[in-house]
Amino acid sequence: MRNFDRGISCGGEISSREELAQVALVQFLEHGYHGVSLRRIADAANVKHGSIHKVSGGKENLLFELLREAAVTTYDNLTLATPRNLESVKAVEIFVAVHLQFGVKYRQHSLLARREMHMLR
Repeated sequence: MRNFDRGISCGGEISSREELAQVALVQFLEHGYHGVSLRRIADAANVKHGSIHKVSGGKENLLFELLREAAVTTYDNLTLATPRNLESVKAVEIFVAVHLQFGVKYRQHSLLARREMHMLR
């Protein structure tokens, strides 16, 4: 993930912010935004409680970054796959194909977005 790509020192199993984000994703899906605390994420990730906020930027930031990464990746793929001079039918076919790839690759992110996007308002 773009903002979760640097290694972190956490004295446990998690070695990157990307892995921390993956743990957060699972926690948000299992318990919902309100049912998750940074302490719960830290425990699940085996990260020291005191460093989790500095590493993550906070619970709301974790949720935002999870949703942002999926959206940005999909947009980037659509932009690369559909040049402006493409005929409409072909552009729609490519859009659908990329959208389906997104649904497979980011299935959990999509589910999280449907459940918790309102928390970012």
